[in-house]
Amino acid sequence: MKIGIIVAMEEELAPLLEQLNTELVDSRKKIEVRTGSYKQHDLIIVRCGIGKVNASIGASILLENYQVDLVINYGAVGSLSDTLAIGDVIYVDNFTYHDADATVFGYVKGQIPQMPASYSADVSKYVIDVETAYKVDICHLVTSDSFYADDYKIKEVTQNFPEAVILDMESAAIAQTISYRDYELLSIKSVSDSAGASADEAFNDNLALSAKNVTDAVLKTLDNL
Repeated sequence: MKIGIIVAMEEELAPLLEQLNTELVDSRKKIEVRTGSYKQHDLIIVRCGIGKVNASIGASILLENYQVDLVINYGAVGSLSDTLAIGDVIYVDNFTYHDADATVFGYVKGQIPQMPASYSADVSKYVIDVETAYKVDICHLVTSDSFYADDYKIKEVTQNFPEAVILDMESAAIAQTISYRDYELLSIKSVSDSAGASADEAFNDNLALSAKNVTDAVLKTLDNL
């Protein structure tokens, strides 16, 4: 298979690059594109940068320039649930913006006008079923352009989106961008922090573990394709 991979941060991408031979083939400001291979798969790897617009640009570059069979987005996320531990891995089955609000026009919270309220993905066929050092789950994700280290803000998110279990700053934008084309999105995440007070410190402390675990899950997923 030819697989596109989108990652926001260098720190998230580094564990994967350590295990592959890749070539930098395109660089546009903060966005970099590499090609490589893993076993029988050809890989197009895009480091898009942080935030919704960067993520959408990165996904657009991938889709416009490379014909792939599957798009994988992976990286670190904050947890909204007491049932997830640092380093746990999540396959995302639903993506919603938590910073969009056009309810005055009759849309639901999180819905961009004239667009779906959320974007779903059938990930059950991809979830790894092997022994790991981390728990694996399937969850809903919400996205915004903000990193919240504030309990009040997180309470607001959980009240407005009670189904949400994890949050990040890119994935819903990637899902929306990919929805314009006939590509399948597989998003795999690992918990770096519990969203809320001191989340910034926890993120910095745990990013390396989160990146290691999610990279392991991505490679195990590729093994099964």
